[in-house]
Amino acid sequence: MGTTFSSKVLLSNILVRILSFCVLVLLARSAYVVMVKDQSLRNPAAADANRRRAYYSSIFQDLITEGVLSTNSNSLCIETLSGDEIEITALQEIGVLSSLAISSKKLASELDSVRFKNFTFDFEFTSAAGLDRTLKPVRFASEVSRTLKPGGFLVAHTNSANDKYSIHSLLRLFDSLTFFKLREIDGLDSSVIREVIFRKENDTGNRKTGNACSRPRYKHKLIRNLEPLIEEEPLKPWITLRRNIKNVKYLSKMVDISFKNSWAFHNEYKMKEGVTLLPYAAWIRSKTLFFEINCDPSRKNEEKGRGMGRIHGVQSSSYFMGDLNKIEGFDFAMWLKSVAMESDYVVVKMDVEGTEFDLISRLVENGGICLIDEMFVECHYNRWQRSTSGKRSRKYQKTYDQCFGIIFIS
Repeated sequence: MGTTFSSKVLLSNILVRILSFCVLVLLARSAYVVMVKDQSLRNPAAADANRRRAYYSSIFQDLITEGVLSTNSNSLCIETLSGDEIEITALQEIGVLSSLAISSKKLASELDSVRFKNFTFDFEFTSAAGLDRTLKPVRFASEVSRTLKPGGFLVAHTNSANDKYSIHSLLRLFDSLTFFKLREIDGLDSSVIREVIFRKENDTGNRKTGNACSRPRYKHKLIRNLEPLIEEEPLKPWITLRRNIKNVKYLSKMVDISFKNSWAFHNEYKMKEGVTLLPYAAWIRSKTLFFEINCDPSRKNEEKGRGMGRIHGVQSSSYFMGDLNKIEGFDFAMWLKSVAMESDYVVVKMDVEGTEFDLISRLVENGGICLIDEMFVECHYNRWQRSTSGKRSRKYQKTYDQCFGIIFIS
C-alpha cells in the first residue's frame, strides 16, 4: 500500500514538472514573439529587409532546383532594390558566395574602368528596378550578352511584358540569347510579376536573316483593332480628314513599348545633342535629282501658280515648267537599315509629294519596312478639288485605289 502511494506521488510530481516545463516554453515563446514584434514596430526597415531577403532567397532556391543557378555560379545582380544589395545577401545565404551587384547605369556605361570582362558571369539577375527603368535598354541587353558566359542564364523580373507585342520586343531586345522560360510569380507586394529566363548559347549572332518580315498573329490582331479603313473615295477629302483624325489609333497607346528604344522630338530638335539633319532628299537610290516647284506638264504654257515641290530623276529640263534645282538624293530604305534596329521604336512620317509609292515599294523590297513600328503617310492622288467643284487635281496621276493599295504592299 505504501509503495503504491509513493508511486502515485512520484507520477504526480513528474506530471507537474512536465506541465510546468510546457508552461515555461509557452511563456518564453510568447515573450520572444512579443519582443520580435516590438522590435519590428521600432525598426520597420529591418523587418522589411528581412522580408525581402526571405523572398529572394526563395526565388533563388527555386532557380537552383531548376538548374538555372548553382552554388558555384559567378553571379551578378543588376540594379538591386534601394541599393541595399538584398539580393546579394539572399544569394550568399543559400551558398552562392561569388556574387556582385552593379547599377544598370554603370552596366550600360562605356567607361572601361567600370566594365566587366567578356564572359565573366554564369548567372545574371535583374529585378524590375533594373530592366523596367533603364534608359538604355539596347545597351543594357548588349552588356548582359557580352558579360554572360556561354551556357549562362539571365533571369529578369518585369512588371511589363503585358501583351504579345511587348513580349516579342523583349525577346528581340535579347536576341543574342535563347528564350528559356516565362512565368508569372508573386511579387513582394503580392502583385503578379513576370519572370523571364534566357540562356546564352555558343552561337550569339543575330538569328534574323533575309529581308522578309515576320508576321505573327498578334500583329494581325493589332491591325484589326485599328480605326476602320475608308474604302470609298471621299468626295470632300478635306472634310473627311478633319472628321476622322480623332479616330486615329496610335500603337504606343495600344501596346506596351517599354522594351523599345524610343525617341521624342519637338520644334527645337535641331538643337538637340546627337540629332543630325540630313541635307538630302529621300529616294530609292543615291543619285542626283531635280527638285521642282509646281510641276504640272499639262499647264506648261499657263501662268505659274503656287505649289509644292517634287523630286524627279535627272531628265531634260525642257520637260519641266517650274523652277529647277539639282539636289542629292539618298537611298532612304538602305539608310534606315544602317541606323535602326528592331529593338528601336521607329515612327516614320512621310509627306513626299507622290514619291511615297516609290519609297514604300523600296522599303518592302529591301526589308527596311520590318524596322518601322508606325508609319503615317500622306498619299497624293488626283483627288477632288476644293476650289474647283467637280474637277480632280491634275498634279498627280495616281488614284485613290492606288493609295489604298499601299496599305497592302506594306
